[in-house]
Order: sequence, then structure tokens, then C-alpha cells
Amino acid sequence: MKKFRLAFLAVVIFTLLPSFASAAPTKPGMRFNDQGFSKAWQRLDKPVQELPGVGRGYTWGPSLNFGKPILTETYNGLPRKVQYFDKARMELNSFAANPSDPYYVTTGLLVKELVTGYRQDGDNSFVALKPSTTQIAGDSNVAGANQIAPTYSSFARVVTFQGAENGKPSTSGSPISTHIDRAGFVSTFEPPEKRLLTGYDSITQHNIADVFVAFGEQSGKVWDNKKYTVTPLFNGNPTFLLGRPVTEPYWIRAVSGGQEMDILVQLFERRVLTYTPSNPDGFKVEMGNVGEHYFYWRYVLNKQGPKPTGLSSTNNKEVKLWFEGKGTVLDQTFASRILNREVLYRVYLPPGYATSQQRYPVLYMLHGRNANYNQWTEYGLLKQADQLILAKKIQPFIIVMPEGEFSYWMNHATGGPRWGDYLAIDLVEHIDSTFRSLSNPANRAIGGLSMGGHGALQVGINYPEVFSIIGAHSPALRTKEQAFDFWGDDEYFATIDPFTLAQTFDLSDYKIWLDIGQDDKDWSPRASEFHQLLVTEGVPHNWNLWSGGHNTEYWSSHIKDYLLFYSNSFAGDNTIPG
Repeated sequence: MKKFRLAFLAVVIFTLLPSFASAAPTKPGMRFNDQGFSKAWQRLDKPVQELPGVGRGYTWGPSLNFGKPILTETYNGLPRKVQYFDKARMELNSFAANPSDPYYVTTGLLVKELVTGYRQDGDNSFVALKPSTTQIAGDSNVAGANQIAPTYSSFARVVTFQGAENGKPSTSGSPISTHIDRAGFVSTFEPPEKRLLTGYDSITQHNIADVFVAFGEQSGKVWDNKKYTVTPLFNGNPTFLLGRPVTEPYWIRAVSGGQEMDILVQLFERRVLTYTPSNPDGFKVEMGNVGEHYFYWRYVLNKQGPKPTGLSSTNNKEVKLWFEGKGTVLDQTFASRILNREVLYRVYLPPGYATSQQRYPVLYMLHGRNANYNQWTEYGLLKQADQLILAKKIQPFIIVMPEGEFSYWMNHATGGPRWGDYLAIDLVEHIDSTFRSLSNPANRAIGGLSMGGHGALQVGINYPEVFSIIGAHSPALRTKEQAFDFWGDDEYFATIDPFTLAQTFDLSDYKIWLDIGQDDKDWSPRASEFHQLLVTEGVPHNWNLWSGGHNTEYWSSHIKDYLLFYSNSFAGDNTIPG
């Protein structure tokens, strides 16, 4: 008798396709909320997307874009980065985790939530909702096109989620002849094809269909971040991907491809698998559309809108600074959960902020390597912003100047400090929960000089659901030979290198500014190369090669140019009050 290897329970959920033709990702440059998500997706789905005749369907499928994709959700009161795909959800439950850990990317028990109706918000925290009535397999039921197929709620009386309450004894070698209908009624019938029970999970006490055991053990082409190779698709641990079985396999009747037919289904903790006898080889077993079904259940039917979770500001230490303009300047600290320490930042609130109720776009301006969060203030950024707002040359917006030390604003390799996540998640959520910001990418810009210019490009591209406006001012674009130790090996370097990122992701929706001084001997050649790369990739952007060097005089003389770019790029209320 074959058994699944029962391994670490922590990762993914597969989806159910209505027919053997798997949906392709939206575009080759599909965006990912995290490089770990990108790596997990590409291992199994890059071959399906790029290699003809690979002979299997998608494991993850396209990224979902219902309105704005979710960036974070709250679990145990803490934010976690997530991304939804057609067939699953990826998540990072620990921002301090090592990206090289094979369990770095995990997923939730989405099937459990859909069947029971209990949305899990923590280890012991649940919200009672109605179980999902979305059909579990076959075509969509829009306009009643698939009324006969069972839904997730149909399995409520046969599913096991606590102990082994609905478990069965092992009956290896027995034929599968049980049927479940939309009402959840189980009966015996003559199946269209003889399939056997050949696997058994002693924990949940459920048998596993032979076709699903074979599916979990299959080998095929995968992408190992450098080349295609043939290896067991699920690393010999299908339980890690599927979770444990939580029902017996059942035959159902459903409409697929417009035709009514018998389909074999089985629910696992993290995914649903289906077997359609009439599908071509390689596509008979498919992943259910659990990611799509769960997203619809959570964010559409139950109206849990896609907004980031705010962090508490009760531990803030605020100091109001003297400022000669009409706006307000504050120095604040807050406790970053990702860095596990208090971090300092400066924020500029535009004239009228205190007496209005409106929300404002936000510009995050990053300092250079041998400076700190005060650098942009010294160069006159806040003074000129105040003057231009009062003169109605630019719209009012909030400016945040964080402290980044000598971090290069990136997640350091080998499990080092996660400055990129701190900036794009912790700080952004803190600002959005503390000030009246317009909390969407179209009204959130990131810019910086030198080290901060590299940081703006790297963070902006790596976090597309946070930023859509990027300003790189004299960016210090280091080669691998110029990189510091915390930039990691070649593989890790590619995840934070703007050149590689610009060739990997679709940047067509961004508004990008790039400038550098002609006398900036160290960094001008690389900036020009990056400009040419964007031209080659067909990425619209502002490019300025001005006189001057890599110094205070250069940046101070162009602050007005920078502020005009950011003001004109925000998608919020771009009208200047008058």
C-alpha cells in the first residue's frame, strides 16, 4: 500500500480547473509581492508557462487582481505578507525568517475555512461566517451553468478537521464507488472508471485515491533558478503542498466545459484535487481554484476589503520640531516588529493638515549611505515643499524621511535585518494608521539619493502593491563585484539588483524618474546603462543627465524638479487648491 510521506504541514493550496486547459498567468512579467513568492511560483509554473508540451497544468496559476491585490493580512495580531493566485495563497508568517529556508513561503488551511465558514485570524482566533457555496469543481455557476456540482459547504458532514471525527478505516485496494451530491448526501453508485484506494493517512484517518497518490509522487521539469531540471515535483513531500486528506475521495456530478460528467474529487487541508477521466493524460488530475474561491468568499461575499492592517501607534515617541514654514515637522519613533527594535523617522505634514479632514498622498524619501534621516531636511526639501504648496505649484502631500542606517534599504542575505520589509510593510502601515494618508500605490511614492536611489528602485519594484511612483536621484547602482557581503550570492543579488528586477517584472504601470550628474564619475555610467535598459524594455520614464557631481550642491539645486515630478505623478486629487 502506498502512503504519502507525512511531512511538515505548512504550505500551499491547489486550485480546481473546470477543464484540462489551465489558465495562463496574465503576462510573463507577472508581479510578485515577495521574491520568495516569485521563486516558489517559478519552480513549478515557469515550465508550464514557457515549455510547450510539459504535460501538466498550473500549480499556482495567475495572480489575482480583484481591485487591488492584498499586501498584508493580520494573523495573531501581526501583519503578514500574502499574495493570492488562482489556485492558492502564498504567505510569509515570519518577517524574520530566512528566505533560504525551504518552508519560508507557506499557505493557510483555506479549504478548512471554506467548508466550515470559520475564518482563522490567529492560532486561537476565529470569525464565524457562512460556509462557501461556490461549486468545488467544474464550470462557474454564473447564470446557473453548473447547479448540480457540490459546493464546499456540501462536504460539512464528511470532512475531518478536529481529530478524526469523520475518519474511515484503511481499505487499501478497494474500488471507489461513493458519490456525494450538492446537498451533501452520500450514496453508492457505479463509477465511469475503476479507481482504487491506495493511500492512507493515519492521522486524519482518510483513504487516498490512487490517481492522487500518483499525482503527489510524479516527477517532471522544474526551474531551479538557473535552468530546467527533472525532479520530483513536490520534493517527495506532497503533504507539504496538499496538507493531509480531510475527506474520502468522492465521485461528483458537475458541468465541465459545458458538458455534464462524473468527476472524482478529494479535499485536503490546503488544496482540492480533481480527476476527470475524459481529460487528456497529464491533465486528468488538476488543482482546484481554491485561491480564487477563497478570495471571493473572504473579500467579496464577506466584504473584508483589501486594506493593509494598521499598527498601533500607542508606543510612539513624538517630538514637534521648529519649522519656519506653515507645515508641521515631527520626529517620531515607533516599534518595528520586523526589525524588533524602535526606529526613528521624520514626517512633514503640509499646510492645512491640522485643520482639514482630507487625506494626502505620501512621499517616502530615503537618505544616502553616509547620512541619516535628516539629510533631505538639510538639503532644503521641506522648506521648498512648503513654499511650492503655498504658491500652489504642487499639491499638498505628506513627506516621510525614515532612518535606514547603512542598510541599502534591503533585506540582508543569510537571515540578516529585513530593512526592505520594514520600510514597505511596517513603516507604511504605521504611517497609514497614524496620519490621514491616501493608502494606495497610486498615491504613494518612494525616492532617494545615492544609496537611497538604489533603495527606491529596489524597494519600489519589489513591492508593487505598495508603490507605483519611483524617483532615483544619483542612484548608486552597484555591480555584484562592488556589492557588500549582505548582498549575498549571485542568486540573492538578483532579488535586489534593479537591473535584474527591471528585466524580470512588468514596469509599465510605474511612473519612474532617473537623474544623475555628468561629473558623477562613480555612478553616472551605471545610471546611463539603467536608462538604456528601460528604453530597451519599453518602460516609460523621465531621464535627466544634468551638470554636476555626486554632492550636496547637485541635489539641493534639483529639489524643485523632484517635487514637481512627485506632485504631478500622484493619482489622488491632483488639483492645486485655489
